[in-house]
Amino acid sequence: PTRSEGIAWFHKMDQVEPGFTLLSGKTAKDSEASITEGLSHEGKEQLLHNAVEVTCQFGDVIEKQDSKGKFFGVVLQGALEVRIKDALIAVLGENDVFGEMAFVLDTPRMANIIAVEPDTKVILISLSAIRKLKRESDRTQVWKNLAHMMAMRLTEKSWVSALSSPSLLKR
Repeated sequence: PTRSEGIAWFHKMDQVEPGFTLLSGKTAKDSEASITEGLSHEGKEQLLHNAVEVTCQFGDVIEKQDSKGKFFGVVLQGALEVRIKDALIAVLGENDVFGEMAFVLDTPRMANIIAVEPDTKVILISLSAIRKLKRESDRTQVWKNLAHMMAMRLTEKSWVSALSSPSLLKR
């Protein structure tokens, strides 16, 4: 989309705070490898062409807790905080994915995602961007990559919970 179309689309969805700057032109970067892994060359180009790259400044809210999950994102540069109310849950950096749970499950977002470095760049991918992929194999691969990322995140959280369990620590 053009710059003005991209801004209008995201503001219409009520997902992006005013003040974000859309970047003109996108390039396939290594940092998108996790979501584009296994896609054809054309599929990678199509997905990145149909996604929106956004530059955020310190304090910009990218996702609001309890808002609808109409997109997920990948951090290209900089850092984001994940906060539930005022509690810091995690800090995300380059290559980290955010918003995938609400996107896949079509549920309200569980946390606020806030830029904590100036000129933090993220790429936002909507369902429309995935549907516009011409090859079914590329569309399937994106969903497979999302499922893999979600499973890895849940596995990591399960291990942390298990290792900090009082019953485990008594042994």
